[in-house]
Parts: sequence; structure tokens; C-alpha cells
Amino acid sequence: MPVYKVKGKRKYYFMCRYSTATGERKQYHSKQYDTRKEAEMAESAFKVSDKPASSVLFLDVALEWINSSAPNNSPATLESKEYYVKGYFEPFHKMRIADITTMDIKRKLINSDRLIYTKSFSEMSTITKNKALSYLCSIFSYAQIYYGLQNNPANHIERFKATTKERLNEMRFLDVNEFNEVYLGAKNVNDDFADILYMLFWTGLRLNECLSLTFEDFNGTSVHVSKQYIARNGGYWDALKTKNSVRDVELNYKCIETIEKRYEMYSNKPKFNDSWFIFGGYKHICPASVRQWKNKTIEKYGFDFFRLHDLRHSHVAYLISKNIPMYNISRRLGHSGIDITMNRYGHLTKDANMMLINAINNE
Repeated sequence: MPVYKVKGKRKYYFMCRYSTATGERKQYHSKQYDTRKEAEMAESAFKVSDKPASSVLFLDVALEWINSSAPNNSPATLESKEYYVKGYFEPFHKMRIADITTMDIKRKLINSDRLIYTKSFSEMSTITKNKALSYLCSIFSYAQIYYGLQNNPANHIERFKATTKERLNEMRFLDVNEFNEVYLGAKNVNDDFADILYMLFWTGLRLNECLSLTFEDFNGTSVHVSKQYIARNGGYWDALKTKNSVRDVELNYKCIETIEKRYEMYSNKPKFNDSWFIFGGYKHICPASVRQWKNKTIEKYGFDFFRLHDLRHSHVAYLISKNIPMYNISRRLGHSGIDITMNRYGHLTKDANMMLINAINNE
């Protein structure tokens, strides 16, 4: 079963003969692959299975997909995959994977009234729905690579968008008193973490924006947010999400003192210069490390769970409580437009609207 190059293209495929379930001999022509290595891998898998997508069942591929990911997945992830395959994808178990269409997925899963562990698919959360579609897409992709499946029907299903209620429930707001308690706990876990936590709460910066700041970005009263450091592939600088993300963020006295303290600490180090990171010095602090410190603080002191991005939400809630105009808040956050800020935080202005109506009624 040699691998062939498509004439005039940088594509590869393989051809072979196989036996059907009735013993009939047929020739199989694989789909085209981007690299010779992918074609060879698919060829090797075909040698073992000797089953094209036209004859293999969905359940067999799904279980093989789970087993193939075992070396790279945690036990919890493998359990999650088994849960979805057995519960959510049961209508496809006895179908040949090559026969499953996009319409089948819509009818048998998305629009079905069938109960899945006491709930129908429509009653599931957006996260659960999208996770199911993601797993389904991965199973079909696996079949494309190892069984020559020509098309991935799950690719044509649009992902679900979170409802307003779900977006609100995702946000967690810490008031100043609660944050101060968390901050004191953080100081007993890691000094770097405590300083980062304080900066996030009182500036509304995104985590990697904060971790990417260098002393060159500090002018004594504000920080200039203009780029982000990506730790992957040996580390490199990259542009921010949008042009509005480039901005100057004013600092309160404590944030200024924090940066000045860290400058004094690092300035005595050999080879120090202003290109060093404010948090981390000559070495960038990985976002995963900050999350580990955060989880350790929550576990040690029994605080309610929060995400680091919730500190950004909390900063906005604080500014709104002080009647700061939404336009100014949007500029401070680096949103591409005020509509994004209003859609995300407009519900927090309800109290301000009540004050407005009361003022009108009192006239």
C-alpha cells in the first residue's frame, strides 16, 4: 500500500484493496492529506484495522479515540469523554460512521427530546452543549485520519452562544472588603502573587497584560499597555487583541508604591535594566503559576472560588458604584467599543437607573 503524491499539488494519498463484511474484495482510495507523514500514519492504521469508514461503527471509533488519548489525558478527562460517548452519543452507536450526516447530528442530538441523564439536550448549559460538539468533532477527525472518512459532519454545526443569564452567572464580583481579605491571605502564600493580585483588582488589567508589563512601561503615574509576552515556543512578544487594547492605565498610590518597591528590589540585581518585567524580573511569570497561587490561597483560607478574570469584573463593579461614566470604563478596559462594555456590565447600572428615576419623580 504505497503512498502517492497528488499530481501538481502538495497533497498525498494511499490506495489499497480490502475485504468487505461479505468477503468481497474492493479497492480503497484514501482522502488527500497535507503531508506524506499523515498519509503514512493513516495507511498504517488502515493496515491494522483493514476497515474503511464505510464499514466501521461510530461506537468502535469513539472508544478507540478515547483509548488513543489516554497517554495525554488526565483520568478526569478520560472519564468525561466516556460519559459523553455513552450518554450523549448513544443514538450514533450502531451507525456506520461514514453514514452520519450533519442533519443526523441535528435530529438525533441537538433537536431531540430524548433524555440524556434526566435532561434533554436543549436543557443543557451552553458549556455542556459545546463540549459535546467538540468531542463529536474530534471523533470524526480521528476517523478522517485513521479510517479515511471523507467529511466531518460536526464541522458544519455552529457552536452555541452563552445566554445572558449564563454570562451573568459566570461573573463573580468581589467587593473591596472581600478582596482585602484575599489579599492578606495571598501575602502569606507568595509576595509576587499578592502584588499581581493587587494590580489586577485596582487596574482591571487582563492577567497577561499585567504579567507582560516591564519597567519601560511605567512613567511614574500610569502604565502603558501596548504588547503581550507569549511564553510558548521559547517566548516572544505579540500584539494585543485590538488597537483599543493599547492604552495608558492610571494607577492609584498603592499600585505606584508596589512598582517602585519592585524596581528598588530588582535594580540591585546584576545586569538589571528597564526591560525587565515588573512582575518576575528578568523572567516572565507564567499565568499558570499565578492560577496555582490563587487556588492555593483559596484552599488554604477557605475563600469562595473566583477566577483571576473576576478581578477585572470586580474593578468594573467598583468603578460603576462610584458613578464613573461607562465610556471612561470602556477606555480603561481596552474594549474595542462601548457596546461591549454595556453588554457585559450594563446590568450593574440598575441602581444608577433607579436613582435617575427617583430624581425625576422628585421634581
